[in-house]
Amino acid sequence: MRELKTLFIAALIMLMTACQPSTTADKIAKLEKELQKNEGVMTPELGEDLVNYYCSYATNNPSDSLSPEYLFKALDVSLNLNNPQRTIGIADRLCKEYPDYAKTPVAMFVKGFVYETQYGNEEAARKAYEEFIKAYPDSELVNDAKASIENLGLTPEELIRKFEQQNAE
Repeated sequence: MRELKTLFIAALIMLMTACQPSTTADKIAKLEKELQKNEGVMTPELGEDLVNYYCSYATNNPSDSLSPEYLFKALDVSLNLNNPQRTIGIADRLCKEYPDYAKTPVAMFVKGFVYETQYGNEEAARKAYEEFIKAYPDSELVNDAKASIENLGLTPEELIRKFEQQNAE
């Protein structure tokens, strides 16, 4: 009888752990599936969990090809959660650890965007955009970075007048 109880408890433990994600990748897949079920609507809790697991995966698997992709996803989620400090930290990490990753230029551009739009720090935004242009002169975002630099500090009304003037020419 005692052996039967032990076997039952062992089976119960195995069943319980089999129903729960066992690895960071499994947890990420579960959270991404939940996001899809919500039709892309992300709660702050879900977003924070995703960012944490994406970053954790990259930390624990730095040479895995999924790591830079997960960091990029973490950057995107963090940006949408309006967490500028964390977003910039993830962008810096992606640029430092995966400089040859195809989406690293976007991460570097996002850094300037965050300084400009979420912090309102024109000096830091200008510096980030200029570093981006220097590091990735052939990027399709270079013209956007240059335009952002030109428009730093302009009020919405000044931007509207500037665009109206350009369209009139």
